[in-house]
Amino acid sequence: MNELGVHNPANGVAELGLGEASRVFYNLNESELYEEAIRNGEAELTADGALRAVTGQHTGRSPKDKFVVRDASTEDTIWWDNNKPLSPENFELLRQDMLAHAAGKTLYVQDLIGGADEENALSTRVSLSLPGIRCSSATCSSARSGRNWQASNRS
Repeated sequence: MNELGVHNPANGVAELGLGEASRVFYNLNESELYEEAIRNGEAELTADGALRAVTGQHTGRSPKDKFVVRDASTEDTIWWDNNKPLSPENFELLRQDMLAHAAGKTLYVQDLIGGADEENALSTRVSLSLPGIRCSSATCSSARSGRNWQASNRS
């Protein structure tokens, strides 16, 4: 696997089970993401220089497709009236399917921070097979603040 970009080598995607990816780009800046998205046919530049995503027929998210793994750690902390439970066994099936899908692909990984309050901020790693990660300059610079990132591994 060819890994490129700024990241903590002790916390690469292989530790998440994504070691079969062919190439991984870590924490590309906005212009690099633009170039990759255009090169891959995922987006194009408008006459005014803005990036326009080429999304196809299905755009947006499906709120009915949101699930939370229901186990001992979530049983009493999630509002189950408004969230759909997913068994750990079904989560593992989906995880294995995702890992198989990612094998041999180029991945784009962004280490980001959610939340403005540093004390309560949540470090998050997003891995995609298309460079369609859209982030503001402030978020991208925050992600490169030099902190050692801990990937969320829920397996």
